[in-house]
Amino acid sequence: MASKLELYKSALRLLGSQRIDALTDAQERRYVIDDCYDEVLAECLEQGQWNFAMKSIEVESSTTITPTFGYAYAFQKPADFVRLGALSANERYQPPLADYEDEVGYWWADVDPIYVKHVSNATDYGNDLAAWPAKYTQYVYSSIAERVCMALTQSDSKLEEMVKRKKDALVSARAHDAMNQPAPTVSAGSWASARLGGSNNYRGRRYERG
Repeated sequence: MASKLELYKSALRLLGSQRIDALTDAQERRYVIDDCYDEVLAECLEQGQWNFAMKSIEVESSTTITPTFGYAYAFQKPADFVRLGALSANERYQPPLADYEDEVGYWWADVDPIYVKHVSNATDYGNDLAAWPAKYTQYVYSSIAERVCMALTQSDSKLEEMVKRKKDALVSARAHDAMNQPAPTVSAGSWASARLGGSNNYRGRRYERG
């Protein structure tokens, strides 16, 4: 079971740095980790379709966005969305929905509602430290150690070691997590989005706000 303090201690231990005893310790090493902690946690969640962070939801079409061409419905992404796991027209996610587009803040489709599995950063999903598997916990504190290494050690060789530890920990965490999930099904939606210029492309004001 992970805790914020244990993550700090484990990262400092990897660096060979003196530990802290509490998150209120007036120590430079604590402040350095404080500065990057939230960012590192967010980046780690983005690196996999983690089962412990996966959330299933039904999403109804937006009542304030009216498409003016193309797909019939716009669906706003939830505030806790990190990355997509699966999208379908039914709650069993079979078959996956292939005909959709992914643009900034929205999905676009011709069916309503849609069903979405996504990595969530909510405190009862991806940011519930107590629910983290051990391998993922190791990946997170390895990432923290790599991020603060130069600030605390000024050692190029130590940084090289931390970069390798982080990489190995990510591979291990992904492999362990993959054991608990079925084989992924690839949807065409993300390919269509990339083909059309990526997620920042609204294709010339395709919508009107109500």
